[in-house]
Amino acid sequence: MTKERWQKIFKTIIRSVTVVVVIIICLKVSQPSPASQSKSPTYKTGEGFGVSGMVDHANEVANAQVEASVAKYSEDINWEYGDPSLYYEDFSDIEKELDEKSNEMTEAFFKPKVDFPFYFKTKNQYYLPVLKEIRDGKLSVEEALDDPARTIRVLSSDIYYWVTDPNKQYFLNSDITMAYIKEQKALGIERYFHRFFSVIDESIDYEQINKSKNEEEPIQYLIDDNARIVMGVASDFAWSSLKMYDDNGLGAYLKGQYNQDFKPALFEYGFEESLGQYYYPVSDPSLQFAATDYGDLYLTVLAQRAMYEEIDKIIEEEGYGGQIAHVSIPRTIGLTFIQVEKGYDMSQKYDNRTIINEVYDGGYDTNLLLLLEEGEEVDYAKLQQISARIQDLFYTTIFDNQEIWQRSDLFIYFYTLPKVEHKIVIDLFDRDMITETFFRDKTKSIGDIYVNMYITRVETEGFHYLDVRAKKSDFLQRVLGSGQEIRRFTIDEFEKNCTSDTIFAN
Repeated sequence: MTKERWQKIFKTIIRSVTVVVVIIICLKVSQPSPASQSKSPTYKTGEGFGVSGMVDHANEVANAQVEASVAKYSEDINWEYGDPSLYYEDFSDIEKELDEKSNEMTEAFFKPKVDFPFYFKTKNQYYLPVLKEIRDGKLSVEEALDDPARTIRVLSSDIYYWVTDPNKQYFLNSDITMAYIKEQKALGIERYFHRFFSVIDESIDYEQINKSKNEEEPIQYLIDDNARIVMGVASDFAWSSLKMYDDNGLGAYLKGQYNQDFKPALFEYGFEESLGQYYYPVSDPSLQFAATDYGDLYLTVLAQRAMYEEIDKIIEEEGYGGQIAHVSIPRTIGLTFIQVEKGYDMSQKYDNRTIINEVYDGGYDTNLLLLLEEGEEVDYAKLQQISARIQDLFYTTIFDNQEIWQRSDLFIYFYTLPKVEHKIVIDLFDRDMITETFFRDKTKSIGDIYVNMYITRVETEGFHYLDVRAKKSDFLQRVLGSGQEIRRFTIDEFEKNCTSDTIFAN
């Protein structure tokens, strides 16, 4: 099937989904009052077809996400950030000592059990209070590692090993690795991330092994040395399948799409899409994204970064810098099997506004998370101007007869937490500004339509931090309208509407 045909199908589906959403919104506006719901033959709850049922379902899903986050991460987040001042201290020397000792202990576990050359490069994440205890002389490195559940936040290593037979891919799915993971979990370590790099060599090159081991990044040395490498990931999030480090033609496809050179990424995280791989543009290795024969998310990650940078600049210029964390999520609808991104000549340089409107021409779900101290008043004049300027970023539409602002769903949430913790939250959201590197799941039922109409959170540490350590207001502000329309509100009107479910700019 031709690319043009795929694009026609894709556009048809987009229009169909839009029609469904419009119908749902219309139904919401005209839904029966609570007094008459029981008498309405079209009203159903839960997974039924009634709009109220779908809204309830969406709210239940949202609340369940927060509850699950609190249950899973409370102990971890509170132990790591219980003393917020530690977040700003440099413990790199102590971390290096811990990594070296941990590396020795891990290699000692595996050495008697394998008969091929290998080595580890440990890069654990350690809890800040324990690092302080070591620095203050209250705890030795050895004593800290004797209590790994209290010391190690994420157990993480790169494993390099050499085998002569391509069919003998040890470690990743071996009984030895399973026993190691099981032992660590028994010691209380729940979070782990291990990358496996297997070098296939019919005659083991020990000189290559020794040279690579002394490199800061052995994998880059091996790639430059044209080693045959098979990669995999084991983590508490997902286990990947073993894959040869090559692009299977996808790199050439991407170059044809965007007039740029691309390389396969080295599994910075687990990838659940069995038919896809991660890639990055050679010009910017920080932009990793999922790609398949049917489409890719390169333009999506470009757009998400562009939105982050522009919103960050607006917040600073309007005087709310350091108090608003934010994330903007480009909508991809999750149609993994027919996702077709348009080609675009990315060998040229484009400013952020062009990327937001033309390079990526889909919609965005933008979330502003206002951080307040207890008793602090909201500056609604600043919020109004920030909201208007965000909507001003857009100058194109997706469909004919569509308002420009309808590409953008804008939400504002209010959180209360101590001032000293504001910068931590801002830093965590800045660190994870790009989240849409993978294809999202498709809608599984009609009850999920409202859940997927817009996305107001992602499972990053910033959100987990807020779930655990901040107090969230019971209402949100959803701003609808162009920048010009939003500015027509008086400050009193804007503030009054902030306590309702939705602001409609007229």
